[in-house]
Amino acid sequence: MRCWLLWDGRRAARRRGWTGSSWWERVEARVQESVRDKDAPQLSPKIPFTPAPSQPNTWERKVATNWKTLFSAALSRPSGGVFWTPDSTALERRRLQARTSASAGSALRFRFTRSTAVLPASILAVVEHCGNARGATEELSASASGLRAPHAPRAKGGPALARLPRQYGGGGRREWRDSCGGGNHHPHSLLCFISADQTCLQEVSRQECFSNAKTEELTGTMKVFCGRANPTTGSVEWLEEDEHYDYHQEIARSSYADMLHDKDRNMKYYQGIRAAVSRVKDRGQKALVLDIGTGTGLLSMMAVTAGADFCYAVEVFKPMADAAVKIVEKNGFSDKIKVINKHSTEVTIGSDGDMPCRANILITELFDTELIGEGALPSYEHAHRHLVQENCEAVPHRATVYAQLVESRKMWSWNKLFPIHVQTSLGEQVIVPPSELERCPGAPSVYDIQLNQVSPTDFTVLSDVLPMFSVDFSKQVSSSTACHCRYFEPLASGRAQVVLSWWDIEMDPEGKIKCTMAPFWAQSNPEELQWRDHWMQCVYFLPQEEPVVQGLAVWLVAHHDDYCVWYSLQRTSPEENERVHPLRPVCDCQAHLLWTRPRFGEINDQDRTDQYVQALRTVLKPDSVCLCVSDGSLLSMLAYHLGAEQVFTIENSAASHRVMKKIFKANRLEDKINIIEKRPELLAPADLEGKKVSLFLGEPFFTTSLLPWHNLYFWYVRTAVAQHLGPGAVVMPQAASLHMVVVEFKDLWRIRSPCGDCEGFDVHIMDDMIKRALDFRESKEAEPHPLWEYPCRSLSEPQKVLTFDFRQPVPSQPVRAEGTIKLRRPGRSHGAVLWMEYHLTPDSTVSTGLLKPTEDKGDCCWNPHCKQAVYFFNTTLDPSVASGSPRTVGYTVEFHPHTGDITMDFILPDVLSC
Repeated sequence: MRCWLLWDGRRAARRRGWTGSSWWERVEARVQESVRDKDAPQLSPKIPFTPAPSQPNTWERKVATNWKTLFSAALSRPSGGVFWTPDSTALERRRLQARTSASAGSALRFRFTRSTAVLPASILAVVEHCGNARGATEELSASASGLRAPHAPRAKGGPALARLPRQYGGGGRREWRDSCGGGNHHPHSLLCFISADQTCLQEVSRQECFSNAKTEELTGTMKVFCGRANPTTGSVEWLEEDEHYDYHQEIARSSYADMLHDKDRNMKYYQGIRAAVSRVKDRGQKALVLDIGTGTGLLSMMAVTAGADFCYAVEVFKPMADAAVKIVEKNGFSDKIKVINKHSTEVTIGSDGDMPCRANILITELFDTELIGEGALPSYEHAHRHLVQENCEAVPHRATVYAQLVESRKMWSWNKLFPIHVQTSLGEQVIVPPSELERCPGAPSVYDIQLNQVSPTDFTVLSDVLPMFSVDFSKQVSSSTACHCRYFEPLASGRAQVVLSWWDIEMDPEGKIKCTMAPFWAQSNPEELQWRDHWMQCVYFLPQEEPVVQGLAVWLVAHHDDYCVWYSLQRTSPEENERVHPLRPVCDCQAHLLWTRPRFGEINDQDRTDQYVQALRTVLKPDSVCLCVSDGSLLSMLAYHLGAEQVFTIENSAASHRVMKKIFKANRLEDKINIIEKRPELLAPADLEGKKVSLFLGEPFFTTSLLPWHNLYFWYVRTAVAQHLGPGAVVMPQAASLHMVVVEFKDLWRIRSPCGDCEGFDVHIMDDMIKRALDFRESKEAEPHPLWEYPCRSLSEPQKVLTFDFRQPVPSQPVRAEGTIKLRRPGRSHGAVLWMEYHLTPDSTVSTGLLKPTEDKGDCCWNPHCKQAVYFFNTTLDPSVASGSPRTVGYTVEFHPHTGDITMDFILPDVLSC
């Protein structure tokens, strides 16, 4: 049993304004508040953020003592579980998965420096995990958002940090594993500290790591020794990286291109800035601008062009601040724009400060899909108190959050486990969810999606669009917890389940310049809808579905703290209801920590279940001994109901073990299905009661998987347990195949396309920085995206590339495929989409990609429960590379058994390697 320390890095701490002793106080307060458990550790005494130079040893001992206390508390809790700090919503929103690599699911990162270990810069969680190499991620990986990351978590990561891409994470969703290659260490052998000034983790107990640290001291150079958990093989790979590799990764996965391509956003900001500068000038005042989260410096340059006398551009992310300085200089504004590389809460005023006086115009872009999820409220609150004049002009001037109550079986299936119907020889069997799952309010975080891709036939509207609350950014803003109630009469009778939400921002006091995130059905001119992926729409799930009657009024209540929003429905007026300020909902069934929202939808897909049932009928025998290998899968229950003599299931993590145990108990199968909580390679005959496995089965699904082929971990497990398979043992699925198709995206290409010129300003430097970051790590890697949200046309027919025979062990030599894909339709070849198909039996195949043949026009229908892999061609990454209208695309795809990686390269005629 071990404890894991997960972190969000120094920038997360800074963007929250956690400096000095207040950081430690907040950690302690949040632990107590979030855990709400008598066993929660008391983290005291308070420890200053920076140690006194004269007493480093004493300070280090205090840190070690307190973290040992925290570790011990986690280890000693009878039920195990998770400690969230600073709060669970922040963890989910920041998407642990966004910190991972699409190719390797990066886990704990070890950086060796000449300095001693210091207090963690921003601790997110300490997790109990029972020893296995694969499973540390399962405890947390399925953040309620579904391990999204696509393109921003979806957030910039602070008032000026690059938005991280949604595709890395959330979906996964989820990917933390053993950091030390095997996980057989004593509970106290892994004592880790995170460096506050390096955003890193140091392990001080393993001799080889300590020796590497010594080596770095002697050479005087900075290296990053990264332990990356491989989601396909389950092993840990140690790589030496450049010290700024994480910066390259964040830049490469940022959505700056998406923002710069957002013409509606840029135009409205420009109009609002011109109007604000004019109002100040009309009062006979100098226009002094504070731009918080300047990014490229675009809004600051707009302000100076509009007539501002001077602009102070605050940017906390150093690589971005450096780029802003160069962009400002290239456009000729260096004499009127000062870039300040600080968090806005660290900016000082005065003759020797960052700003000589307070600004009278406040410009910001601190918003995420949820509006306040990037810390907009605390940043505005601080700015009004310390950095801007009273009654200053603000751009945007106001934001309004809207909500619409709906009933939707499809969306509700992303949050609750439905009864599963299984037709057996004895009649229909129903797999029911445990009462804990039915009562559980669910995970607290928002599910952000492209709501325009949800058909209106998938939900029933129960209310009009309701303005829930507004924030006036030109006045003092409060980040305190608040609630806002709206009284309405339902438009129809039904079950209130889901709240759809979005916001708009008004750039001027009169509200004439407006930028809205409303979905098409709430737009006055839906044909002019602006596509964007850095701001989308929100899906919130009510704690429990509530029946409503047409015409019988109820109250919809929006609650928010400084970072997140949640909703409740009430039948009495707020004045009569004592619970108008309920606590943020927290998952207490653990299923919402184990399964992502897409995974909930997949499990609830009855058609998919029926396909597995049909396949099982063809391979099961009355004396079958089944071994099921998939994370949190109901496949073992299907096998039992269909007549297997004995069923075993491997659940690597404590969380999946607990959830499945509850489900088995609810269905009276706790003594019928044996749960094995052990790494597959450590499986012993006694675990199987001395029996040989006659049916080895899986979906396969693993919470650590990001890219489609990561679920080939099933193949590695099958190889590891080969000695336990009986003669003639059946494997289901018996094989898998990798498929691809060349596509033209309607909009998704924008997230990787350079901008060049934005509203008349030259931002090539930003394009070059992203390209260098892509060249450093990402350009030859595929990215996971839920393509049901991103329309595209196929330019070729789907083509099978590689086949993996699960009936045989993993080969020792690489498997390579070369060929060409013929393009049958005209269009811009933006990239290739790859997915896996699993052949359950010779006659039954489950696809994680295309669900049916493409239509004549090439329109694609994608599996909504899975992410597909997208490989963007160089013609998308660099428009200067002319592609013309190629008729074929050459490809090379290679599977490397040792690492589990699939590498690929594409060539378009007359174009260099893509």
